Amino acid sequence: MKEYPLSAAEDGIRPLLSDGHFFPRERVDFSARMAERNAALPPAEPVRAAAAIVPHGGLDYAGSGLAWALQQLPLSSVRAVVIMALVHREEEESIWLPDYSGFYTPFGVLPVPWEKLDELAGMGSVFRLGRIPFEEEPCFDLILSALGNLGFSGRVLPVLFGSENESLLDPGLKLLEKLGGDYFPIVSANFPEDHENGTIHGERGRILLKLLNMHFHASPGRWYHGEEPQYSAAVWPESLGTGAERTK
Repeated sequence: MKEYPLSAAEDGIRPLLSDGHFFPRERVDFSARMAERNAALPPAEPVRAAAAIVPHGGLDYAGSGLAWALQQLPLSSVRAVVIMALVHREEEESIWLPDYSGFYTPFGVLPVPWEKLDELAGMGSVFRLGRIPFEEEPCFDLILSALGNLGFSGRVLPVLFGSENESLLDPGLKLLEKLGGDYFPIVSANFPEDHENGTIHGERGRILLKLLNMHFHASPGRWYHGEEPQYSAAVWPESLGTGAERTK
């Protein structure tokens, strides 16, 4: 990854939004904290994930679920990821694409597939290029930094859904179909212990779970529950099943 200073926004690079409160800005400290999270996890079971849900929050709360999910990503074969989240501002029925050439992490810059953005934005008026929603949404920083910590240096496409309206499901499916198998899908959202009943603790996210369930014609095959009830993680294995296997 190419190195950039923290003040690189003028170069089209989205800088870190975290001031160190949600996770360390220094790579050595970040790696040490993620190592602690990994060490506290149950032994990893062999599975190659086709998609993942990771918790939405700071490292102290979301780190265990994030570390658990990343253990199961086939990073050696992943060249690009699409990360989907909900905006934390006034709702509107839009799917926002990043108007940046890259996202800064403590491990360098992860590039955005700039040549593909015009193609995606041309799929309909619901798709919008912009910066303002991404300047207010720090959830991508922790996920991208954790990927960088594992040596990932591929392309990244953070995407923000402007509302929980089901009218965005069809364009969301078209987005995933257009990206095809080249982009590993990751959802950033918080889910409670009783996720099987479809209730969400504290914030939206149901539409993103439904989107991946529809895309794969299956529900997640494995769940992990972190320190707090809402900070759960899940994966869709490559050999997709139909039920959710609870991991303790």
